[in-house]
Amino acid sequence: MVAIFQGQTLSARKAFSLVLAALCLSGCSMNGPKIMRQERITYGDAMSESWKEQMLLNVVRLRYGDTPVFLDPTSIISQVATVYEGDLTVTGTTPLPVPMIGAPSAGATLLGRNVIENRPTVTYSPLVGDRFTHSMLTPLPPHVSLEYAQAGYPVEAVFRTLLFSLNGLQNQRSIGLLKHEADPRFIKVVKIMGELQRQGNIATRLEKKEKNDVAVLVIRQEQDSPKFDELRQLLGWDKNTSEFNVVYGNRPMAKNELALLTRSLNDILFEFA
Repeated sequence: MVAIFQGQTLSARKAFSLVLAALCLSGCSMNGPKIMRQERITYGDAMSESWKEQMLLNVVRLRYGDTPVFLDPTSIISQVATVYEGDLTVTGTTPLPVPMIGAPSAGATLLGRNVIENRPTVTYSPLVGDRFTHSMLTPLPPHVSLEYAQAGYPVEAVFRTLLFSLNGLQNQRSIGLLKHEADPRFIKVVKIMGELQRQGNIATRLEKKEKNDVAVLVIRQEQDSPKFDELRQLLGWDKNTSEFNVVYGNRPMAKNELALLTRSLNDILFEFA
């Protein structure tokens, strides 16, 4: 911003005040809160879109036998600085006490500008080694599927997506040498559990047993529940039991267990592919 003033007198105090006014009234100035409101949403949208694009690309890679690659941003640092610069140049001579035609005059030139510097730093971390093995190839804990159902997701969709088998009843496999259709009894089980879920008769809780968190499936006992009786028969549960320990495995070791053989994230992506 440039301003030029000419006249007979111009005190230093007035000149300094004009410099400050020129800088404060500059139209290109922005403060921190405004930048934060703009950039926070923008960065969030960019991360969300890039994550979805990366996941879709990896599904396509798996579809054609390629290796998935995950590159996750671990930190985003946006450094914004506003720099104010100003300069004042005064020229001329001291005017006469009484204004006269042709008397010498004094003048001043004001130079001011705002400079906004934005230096974002994004750090990426590739998912490799032990992190890749733990995140992609390790089967999900069995209680995760029940937590999804507890949160309101349809149990049919959860079990058919996250499980290989349930108490020995095989789910569908779409890939590999073990490709096969789902056991009709598996489909029947998840359908009955979906009906019980919609009726509000299924709940889960975590219990401490030998320093480990063990999930317990609770099915509310009704006076006349043919669906529950059918579910007991399909899963081999004891007739008088309504609480079942959730364990990882292909088959239960006791009458009051729900054995879930869960998939890994890599297996789930393969199924989607």
